[in-house]
Amino acid sequence: MPDLTTETFKMCRSLEYFAAEVISSKRDKTYLVEFKELDYRQQQIQMCTHGWVCDCPAFQHRGECKHIRRVKPLHCGYHEQWGTGCEPPEETPEDIFVHAPDPHEGSDRWGPCPVCGGELTIVRCAV
Repeated sequence: MPDLTTETFKMCRSLEYFAAEVISSKRDKTYLVEFKELDYRQQQIQMCTHGWVCDCPAFQHRGECKHIRRVKPLHCGYHEQWGTGCEPPEETPEDIFVHAPDPHEGSDRWGPCPVCGGELTIVRCAV
């Protein structure tokens, strides 16, 4: 079996964790939308290790909701290997509050994300 080479790539921390609170359309509740590592049950449903979740009733019943659709354009998702990432809009809607990722020791040494200016982290992939 041939040896695998490992490559190091930079990615935006928003691919590890991203969260935003969205005020409900009736303006009486706030829902938390997260892009994060999923629990085992959610991994089986979404067929991936990381994904979108919301604590609203619609997501609990259908697995998707309007809150996630509203927050997705605010998520950078830059990954050097895939050349992906989308620049967040100039203004965040006033009923959405974006949470910055948790501080990560040593993250400054990789510089800012070239797309959103947020923190970068390093991943190693076998190629």
